[in-house]
Amino acid sequence: MEWYRCPHAAYTISRAVHLARLGAFDPACRSCPHRHDAADLAPSRARAWQVLEAANQCPQPDTYDGAVFGTLHNQISLPVVRRLALGWAHFVIAGHAREHGNAASPADGGGSVRVLLAGDGRPESVPLLAAACEGLRMAGCHVLDMGAALAPAAVNAAARQGAALAVYVGNPPGRPHTAGVCLWGPRAEPAAAGDLSTAMVRAPGALRHEGGGWQPLSAREPYLSCLRPWYHGLRPLRFVLHSTSRVLGQWLAELLDQTGCEARWPPLRLAVLGEGGGASKEVPAGPHLKAVDSSQVFAGGEGAAACSLGPRGEALAALQQETLAAAAHFGIWCDGDGRRCVVLDERGRMIPPERLLVALVRLLAAHRRAGSTAVVLEQACRQETQVQLAALGIRVHRCEAGRSVRQAIIDRGAIAGGGPSGCLWFDAAALASDGTAGTAANAGPQLDALAVLTLWLHLLSLRDLPASQAVEQPLRGCPPRHVRTETAPPGE
Repeated sequence: MEWYRCPHAAYTISRAVHLARLGAFDPACRSCPHRHDAADLAPSRARAWQVLEAANQCPQPDTYDGAVFGTLHNQISLPVVRRLALGWAHFVIAGHAREHGNAASPADGGGSVRVLLAGDGRPESVPLLAAACEGLRMAGCHVLDMGAALAPAAVNAAARQGAALAVYVGNPPGRPHTAGVCLWGPRAEPAAAGDLSTAMVRAPGALRHEGGGWQPLSAREPYLSCLRPWYHGLRPLRFVLHSTSRVLGQWLAELLDQTGCEARWPPLRLAVLGEGGGASKEVPAGPHLKAVDSSQVFAGGEGAAACSLGPRGEALAALQQETLAAAAHFGIWCDGDGRRCVVLDERGRMIPPERLLVALVRLLAAHRRAGSTAVVLEQACRQETQVQLAALGIRVHRCEAGRSVRQAIIDRGAIAGGGPSGCLWFDAAALASDGTAGTAANAGPQLDALAVLTLWLHLLSLRDLPASQAVEQPLRGCPPRHVRTETAPPGE
């Protein structure tokens, strides 16, 4: 007779008892080295164990730049989102208590901590959004539900409402079968990787019996009001947009309503406007199409997680083909949250993020009424870029890529920051067309793909030049000279 011993048990059992416990799905069997004996059970029980084994082998979601993301229903599921929202809420509240002692957290009249919740509007994100709301209310928070919105609009609304934290359920990788959650803490600061890990691992097991409240919040107009002035007097530009965000297409269509611009959304990738979305033409690959090099896009972060946030090669190739087929002035890929983007010129070639940042910073500097202009560049930026910016009278500061760029922008009083990583940060106050602080100024620097697209449309409308020349022109005619480099201290 064969004898077995269950994990952490002090006595042995027979094979019959062993199989009986496997058939009853005893919790201790999950870690038993002999659990593969379940193949000898009834077919239905054996198939159930196969499902459990597959669930045990699911990879953990990736974390980067305040976002937790992965494959939908695999790495990102309802329990994962609920536990993450619950853990993050308790983490922020506990951190506030340690920092301020017995001082009250930002709360409504009932004493509950206010949190802002929003989603990307996809049908598959609705259950995840409900799970996040459930986790926040389990933590005793008062949820301000913004509904379908862009991530930058959500964090701006959180700053205006004085919320202690913000949670956005969206699609950071921007692919059809992925999903994720973006988290911000006090002062609209993205969650750090270590804080995310702590919140996921140390989520409380005991929940409050009395849940927090919920109320809807309409807060998109203050965000769009900062962008509307940039759409006056645009050229009749035509461009192709690829994104999984329905909200991005809807808001952009509203902004372009009174202009002569034509935006094309391929219906297979973004069905927003129905018949107005246009039809994409199939263009066979050939020698006239140059492959888009996306190896450096979003590659300036920490490991493979940062690279997985950027568009894949086939996604950029499809955008390139449709941009050429439509004879568009440019093409743009945006992630599902409306935070990151990649721009292609009229030839289908990717515009390096570093050059795009320089062109947009010069545009913003020209619209400022008074005061000097500063910009934060990543350490990987070329020295030539720093020389050209300094020759235009723009102060240049250096720091490492990632969340430190945002802090450096705040500390140095800069209007923007970024570099080869593809993450372009813009201060909300700098987006006001008159150079004054806008309604979203308290949110500080944020990643905002719609703001990048808005400034890019305005830049192309200033001169009758193709995109490939418009992005190069700000770098011409400036004599090189020695420039002193100001480096942000480590940890900023």
